[in-house]
Amino acid sequence: MGSIFGGRLRQNGQDVLLYDVAASAVKKINESGLRIIDKNGDTETIAVQASTDPADTKNSDAVIIFTKCFHTESAIQSLRPFFKSTTKIISLQNGWGNAQTISNIIGKENLLLGVNYVSGTLLEPGFAQPVKEMLVVLRGLERTEPAPSAGNRKTGSKT
Repeated sequence: MGSIFGGRLRQNGQDVLLYDVAASAVKKINESGLRIIDKNGDTETIAVQASTDPADTKNSDAVIIFTKCFHTESAIQSLRPFFKSTTKIISLQNGWGNAQTISNIIGKENLLLGVNYVSGTLLEPGFAQPVKEMLVVLRGLERTEPAPSAGNRKTGSKT
């Protein structure tokens, strides 16, 4: 899912770095681009940077977390030294407990939680296929009003 979201953000002009601990995926993306099968069944290749070095995320405005829940704590701990005080951490993970795990490490003020109504399949390193059109619901832990959706219109995602 991180590849799919990151690829779509990059296609729409956002500065994106894909961070992964899987060296084979990072190598493939850096050498050949990220490949995503679109809704028509065609394969798109997206030029996007990828890295296995958490220091490459330094000073990011936002970090979207898509790791499996049992890797959440180690992922946040490895990236945390490189967060700015204003870096937004966006969790679009499935599973219970991710909000608590992340907020125990970074606090609640910069944490946004989302529900992602799409699934994807990793066909091979650097090659992904979404199962259906993207729909994302995003809220902060302390928010009582709905989160604005204008930012996602640019990516073609429904919010």
